[in-house]
Amino acid sequence: MLFKAALAERHLVMGKQIYDATSRYDDAVHWLDDLPATGVLQWPVMFLYPEYAQSDFIERFTESDTFAEQLESMFGPEAPPCEWDRAGTYKPERLAVYFETNVTDIVGQGTNYGARKWTRVPLEYTLLQALQMPDHVIPKIPVFHVFVAGSTFLLEFLRAHS
Repeated sequence: MLFKAALAERHLVMGKQIYDATSRYDDAVHWLDDLPATGVLQWPVMFLYPEYAQSDFIERFTESDTFAEQLESMFGPEAPPCEWDRAGTYKPERLAVYFETNVTDIVGQGTNYGARKWTRVPLEYTLLQALQMPDHVIPKIPVFHVFVAGSTFLLEFLRAHS
């Protein structure tokens, strides 16, 4: 019940699951330090990299952390290079994060007929701010697509998927 109250308090819209990560990862939302008294949630989050057909599963992305902070920890100078990013283009300051709106049905409300579109998340946004963006229906595990900003691939992807 605490979790449902936390979702309502945050004005978050939960949808049905679209990716099954439960066989490999804990897909539960947790309280920071596993104490509801903190009032801060940690979410499992998927980052997809369509250009390379790769993904990352972040088991606990704290809702008060920004995307810039998360990307810095993953792609910054202190992080090991990704073997799939041979050109070295995935640098925190060069990245763009998107989510697709209305990608799943809303839990308890049936079919979601909202328009699907790609929405860019400002990197200075916290995870909570991104989850609260208009028309964001969270498919149980939040899913974000990461691209190199302004790249030909991104422009072609958005054109093909809009």
